[in-house]
Amino acid sequence: MSIAAAAQLYSEPGLNGTSLLAGLGAGQRYAIITQSDLASADLLNSVDSGSLDTSNADLNLVLFGNADYSGPFAQMSMPHGDDGTFWASSSTQSALLIASNQSGTQEERLSFTSVFQSQWDSFLDHTLQGTQVSRVGEPLLTWRMFPNGDQPGDQYLNANQTYLHIQQELLITLPWYWPNYHAVMAYWVELSAQDGQLTAWVAAWYLDVDSGEKHSKIQNQLAPKVQDGMSSLQTQLSQQLAIAALLNPTDVYLLPGTQLSPIELGPAFIGNTDDDVTIVIVH
Repeated sequence: MSIAAAAQLYSEPGLNGTSLLAGLGAGQRYAIITQSDLASADLLNSVDSGSLDTSNADLNLVLFGNADYSGPFAQMSMPHGDDGTFWASSSTQSALLIASNQSGTQEERLSFTSVFQSQWDSFLDHTLQGTQVSRVGEPLLTWRMFPNGDQPGDQYLNANQTYLHIQQELLITLPWYWPNYHAVMAYWVELSAQDGQLTAWVAAWYLDVDSGEKHSKIQNQLAPKVQDGMSSLQTQLSQQLAIAALLNPTDVYLLPGTQLSPIELGPAFIGNTDDDVTIVIVH
């Protein structure tokens, strides 16, 4: 398989020290660098410089502060057909190589937060109206990349897949004498492009209720409603992404944060995966 892009990470400034080479094959979208990969190369929490080289795709190297491709990140990007070096001081626990703007394709980029947050608020508030349950603040709209089984809900997900992740805190207000309870509900959504259509499939749901005397009763009452919400959520997302049908999409992938325009080589793009997710529609 020919190499479309490659990154070499070094443990010391100036491309010195121990190193790790990772590459993307032609047509490949993601390449993962795990915590154990970094540890084996003495690069765990010590990626201080590196080099990027691309041929027929833009290369995005994303260094994450957590082992599961989440949390604070620093992204270095290189336009296709170019090469260069970077310097960083990063507490890196994992990393991703992500190919963008592959030769012969065009892209449309959407902010997950901009596209869906207001729709979610209206949908959930209407659903909960007249009940003892209310939404607390805004949802967490993030991603779950290549789940490895260390987070709640991972047992229902595919370790080779990428997901949009929606998480919402809830307040359950009980009659006087009983304390109020808090809960967290979550959904994982898989996007795919098939036959010129962009589809959203809700792969799994999750609910966690505060411990206490009323825990089981609340859990038993809320869980079926959260599960039933999968189909409604799927419909809501499909409606919001209907613009993609006009593009005749051939693929869809995710980038961390808000990246409505490609990031060019320069200072690292710094962010947090909890800030937003960019949905990139390829056509």
